[in-house]
Amino acid sequence: MADMHDMVIIGGGISAHTAALYAARAELKPVVLSGFEPDQLSLTTEVENFPGFPEGIMGPELVANAKKQAEKFGAAYVLEIAKSFTARDNHYEIITDKKTYL
Repeated sequence: MADMHDMVIIGGGISAHTAALYAARAELKPVVLSGFEPDQLSLTTEVENFPGFPEGIMGPELVANAKKQAEKFGAAYVLEIAKSFTARDNHYEIITDKKTYL
């Protein structure tokens, strides 16, 4: 069974959350596929070079805030790992252990 989406984002790092935020604000209803493993920023203590935080922020807090903000605007998060990614004629096909995303 395949589900068609305007946008599917693969990954769970800060760039995935940022992409999800902007896509959700553009009403693209993004789905974010991410696994159990934490991203590098989630393992980082103090982040001192991220815009908007002149005193720094802890990596896990920054990632959690970004995800929460993306969800606020409608991004959906699914705990699944992309097993394959294939370009088709007019869409992409992403297969996980549970389902296929188009």
